[in-house]
Amino acid sequence: MRNNQTNTLSMLNSFSINNDLDKIKKDAAESSFIFDRLVLKGQSTILFAPPNAGKTLLIINQLKQAYDTGDLNGLSVFYINADDSQSGIIEKTEILATIGVHTLVPGYNHFKSHSLLEIMNGLAADDEAKNVVLIVDTLKKFADTMDKKNMRHFGIKVSEFILKGGTFIGLGHTNKNRDTNNNLVYSGTSDLIEDVDCIYMMNIEDENTDKSGLQTKHIKLTNQKLRGNNALELTYVYEKSENMPYLDMVNSVNNIDSDTYIKEMILRTEKQNYANYISQYNDAISLISNVLSTAKIDKSKLREHLLQHTNYGRDKCIEIIDKVTGKLINFKMEGKTGRKKVYFLITNI
Repeated sequence: MRNNQTNTLSMLNSFSINNDLDKIKKDAAESSFIFDRLVLKGQSTILFAPPNAGKTLLIINQLKQAYDTGDLNGLSVFYINADDSQSGIIEKTEILATIGVHTLVPGYNHFKSHSLLEIMNGLAADDEAKNVVLIVDTLKKFADTMDKKNMRHFGIKVSEFILKGGTFIGLGHTNKNRDTNNNLVYSGTSDLIEDVDCIYMMNIEDENTDKSGLQTKHIKLTNQKLRGNNALELTYVYEKSENMPYLDMVNSVNNIDSDTYIKEMILRTEKQNYANYISQYNDAISLISNVLSTAKIDKSKLREHLLQHTNYGRDKCIEIIDKVTGKLINFKMEGKTGRKKVYFLITNI
């Protein structure tokens, strides 16, 4: 019994990190952002988003930027693609290969989904995790997010990998249904959320499509958990269209500050409201455009023209004229007193 106590005490002493404290401090001091204000080296970061919101696009863009700034120097980065078609795998691998990022795909070169846990376990045990970055796309292909026991085991392996200096980035999906406050909800048990260092929810804040079919999407990342000095909110904008090469979409991603985003959102809202107004009163606006295409008219005559040819009242006719002034039409002060507004057409609708 005494030998067992001695052995146990020796084992307990061997677990102590006291003699490793200087090394741990050094590793902590070297912690830096791999992705600007988003992903810290030596941490586990999870990005949750609805399907097709652009999370993979954002990650690849951030990898390219990190490569350009030298933040990937000395790191071995592995992007594990388990959520793509064959053509998608090819185009993403071609992009990532140019910046030295390795792509792993289940079913190729004997790599399987269950290999991920073995890899993290091996890197931690061999003390080779420090300069390794693992990006998992998506989490549900490697662990059953609805299975509490399974996710607990997965979270422990991620934590062990991180404690040895590894960096883990996971991409996951949110539920189709939102909560009562219209917030995104993570699809799965709470175990993984409890184990990781940093969590972001990514939502499409605004999107619009121009006449050519080009989509512009604004996405906001909101932090739900952090153990470092990660940004609490980040906003990005990117472009997407049916025939746009994937690399062009990746390169279109840009980070915008909150003030710029708010100003742009106000302008977009005003533009959309004006377009809706034009559509709602298209008959009256067409009359204005037609009558001013051949002559200049003062405001009272323009108002009377609308009253005679539409069912709108006097106040509404004045409102319509004022609404399109400065956009479709404009005026000059004329007349004997110089106080009469005479309108002219700026452009056709």
